[in-house]
Amino acid sequence: MTAESNVAAALALNNIGLSLVRHDCHELAIAAFCDSLSLLQCLHSPESVHLMMDRANQFLACWKDFVSLQEQRRDDCHTCLRISRRDMPHESLTTALRNEVDQIILLNSTSFNLIFLRFAESPISRAERSPTHCAVFESIILNNLASAFICAWEQQPNELQLADKALEIWGQNAILLERMLFNGIYDDSLRSQVSSLHVFVLCCIERTATVLGLQAVAVELSNQIMTEYSYFCEIDEEEGAYEIPKDIAAASAA
Repeated sequence: MTAESNVAAALALNNIGLSLVRHDCHELAIAAFCDSLSLLQCLHSPESVHLMMDRANQFLACWKDFVSLQEQRRDDCHTCLRISRRDMPHESLTTALRNEVDQIILLNSTSFNLIFLRFAESPISRAERSPTHCAVFESIILNNLASAFICAWEQQPNELQLADKALEIWGQNAILLERMLFNGIYDDSLRSQVSSLHVFVLCCIERTATVLGLQAVAVELSNQIMTEYSYFCEIDEEEGAYEIPKDIAAASAA
C-alpha cells in the first residue's frame, strides 16, 4: 500500500463520514474520521486499510437502523444549542468566508454554524500528494471530526466531555494551521485556503469556549479572530482586490 493510496483512502473515508453525519450517525462518523486521520498520519498495511474501508461502508449500508436509534435519542434531547450544519466542497470555504462573513464571524456566540468539508471523488493529482496538501487534508478532517463531536453533543447535552473533545481537536487544528502559515505557503490559492480554515476553526473554538463558560478563552479568541480575518483579507486583496466589510472593520478596530 503506497502513501498515495493511503491518502486516497483517507479522503474517501472522510466523505463516508460526512454521509454518516447527514444521517445523524455521529458516533459512526467519528470512527470514520478517526480512521481517515490515522491513514493520513502513518502508513498502514493493505489489510488494515481494507478493513477500515469495509467497516465504514458497512456502517453506511446499514444507516437506516442507526437513524432509527438516533431519532429516538433526538426526541429525548432538549438542548439549548442552536446548531446549523451543511457540507460543501473543501475548496469552497474561502468563498463562503468571503461572502458570508457576517454569519460566520458575527454570529451569536452560542450558535454553531458547522461546515463539513468534503473531497472530490476524482483521483488526487501529483501536486496534491505534497506534504503541504496532506497537511491541509488533515486539517479539514480534524474540523469534520470536531464538528461531529458537537453534533453528538447536541443530542446528548449532558455529556460535556463531547464538547471538551471538540475543543481539544479544534485546538490541535489551530496549531497545525498556524504552523503552516508561519512556515510560509508559496501557492497563493492554497495560502488563502489555509487562512480561511484558520479563521473558521478559531470561530469554532470561540463558540465552544463560550458555551462551556470559558469566558477568558472566548475573549482572547475573539480578538485573534479579527486579526486573522484581516490577514485573510490581505491575502484576498492580493488575489482579487477584496475589501474588509465595514462592520468587520469596526469590530476589529474596537
